[in-house]
Amino acid sequence: MQVMLEREASTILSGRVELDDACMGGEHPNGKVSRGSENKVPFVAAIQTNVEGHPLYALFSQVKSFTNEEIPKWACCNLASSATVVTVGLACFSAVTKAGCTHKPHVAGTGKRTEAWLWIDENQS
Repeated sequence: MQVMLEREASTILSGRVELDDACMGGEHPNGKVSRGSENKVPFVAAIQTNVEGHPLYALFSQVKSFTNEEIPKWACCNLASSATVVTVGLACFSAVTKAGCTHKPHVAGTGKRTEAWLWIDENQS
């Protein structure tokens, strides 16, 4: 695990990069649920893909929170400024533009509908 950590520490994702928010941990009894739970650790899941949508590199990074202040800090350390960032539309991810990246939100559904990545050719969007 240490070798993998050291190898990936210098990885900067570029090209088409898909981002999603994730949390590790469970609901705190009588506490908040979802992203706001005191018992969850937030992290960003980022995947660099090729033009066919196949994954090339994956990066999972803990962040303090999903905010317009934290996401640009994360982006400056982990993304090339030329990256095109595709997300499912979580508002804070638009802040990657502060790091010079292009942001393309693709909202696939709301409510109980599953959010799914849209494998698209960036030239068609």
